[in-house]
Amino acid sequence: MRRPLMSRRPHRSTQIIAGGLLLALCLLGITIVIEPAGRIAAKAKLQAQAPLSEVSKQRLLESDSLRKAANKTADAIRVGAGNVYEAAAALGSFQGKYPVGQQDLLVAFPADEAHVPLVQAGRQWHKGIKTVVTVNDPALVTKHAADAAASSEIWVDYADDSPPLRAKHPGDPRAAFTPWLAHAAVNGSGYKWMLYGDDDTMWFVGGVLDLLKDLDPDMPYVITDNLWWSDVEGTVGSQPNIRAPRCLPCNHSTKGFEDILSQRPFNAPAACPCTAEALCTAPDLAPFFDQQCNIPRHGSRTYSMHGGAGVMISIGLLRKISYEWMEPCLWQEQAPGGDALLMACLWKAGYAITDPGFSFYHPELRMFDPVSQEGRQLLYAFTEGLSGGCDDSCQMLLTHVVSSHVRSAIHGIPGAASMIRAMANTYNLYLQHRGSLQPIHTSLAA
Repeated sequence: MRRPLMSRRPHRSTQIIAGGLLLALCLLGITIVIEPAGRIAAKAKLQAQAPLSEVSKQRLLESDSLRKAANKTADAIRVGAGNVYEAAAALGSFQGKYPVGQQDLLVAFPADEAHVPLVQAGRQWHKGIKTVVTVNDPALVTKHAADAAASSEIWVDYADDSPPLRAKHPGDPRAAFTPWLAHAAVNGSGYKWMLYGDDDTMWFVGGVLDLLKDLDPDMPYVITDNLWWSDVEGTVGSQPNIRAPRCLPCNHSTKGFEDILSQRPFNAPAACPCTAEALCTAPDLAPFFDQQCNIPRHGSRTYSMHGGAGVMISIGLLRKISYEWMEPCLWQEQAPGGDALLMACLWKAGYAITDPGFSFYHPELRMFDPVSQEGRQLLYAFTEGLSGGCDDSCQMLLTHVVSSHVRSAIHGIPGAASMIRAMANTYNLYLQHRGSLQPIHTSLAA
């Protein structure tokens, strides 16, 4: 395994910046509880607390250098300077079997009027990346046209469902159809990979590009390692579930991982692409499916991607499944949510989920939304990385993470927007401190 990039003691200026960042977050009402460095995936803990008292603020601001660093960081968080784009763009093209750069990405997610602050906050991490936002009112497209154009965004309106609903929320069919609306909005070209999630999903571009560099974008891929599933009859699925059926990309090497793989609940088939048939006929998975290879249904068993964690969709898949086929399928199906609705139609079209492989070989970690507590643990991990308290497990987390679900339903819209900005600024500092322009992990592909 590659030597940790930050095992050395950080420069004093970096420690001050990290301290300033922590203080700035406190001033914004986002408090991080720092514990001794340990296995971040298991031990990192954060908690939301009330803003500091005026006396506490004054005591913390007594250090002149720390105050300057805090003020600078707080301003960046509030204003959303967009530095993540510049830092990520400096990574250049990630060389592998299929070189990929930031210009090859397309971000797509649904939103509505109430969630516009999340769209605005997200511009700090997706500035400079082609982005499509689907909304439920044509007036929103007109209202936000100028800001959207300045942010490389295309806003598309599509009507929500009306009773009786086909899913849990009126906007679920629109959410499920968003990848095809986005694909059509860019005329089906000009990108290789779509980053699809919710409006409170944040993507980490460095990890994204590193994951994709050895995968063929013309292959019909749907990629995630965060799935809903229940393999117990009559129970509702849980997420994330390591027992959820999935494929691994073909040409993956298992050398050196035999002991770990022997402890997995099933042998994942290596398939390019991953199909429903490949899962239904896999010896370890066949008992979970009926003879017709139908997707397990909510109320009995659940099988779905998790929309908040997000999925990466290849342009190859969106070319295989047409707009004209997907739209009526979504309006004919029923499911407990937009992610499950989309999964039902993907399965009907013959496709299933591909795990990128990392978490399958490292079961203690995930790449998609790897930690709980609505992004706060990940924010803590990045600050640990800046302050020099990041051990091997922490480094592995930070260099492989591709997404985080901030969960606005828990934080509230303003709180989630602040969290997204704070996370983007922290990630920017981490990229700058890491200072490497090379791919940041070794591919498992042979």
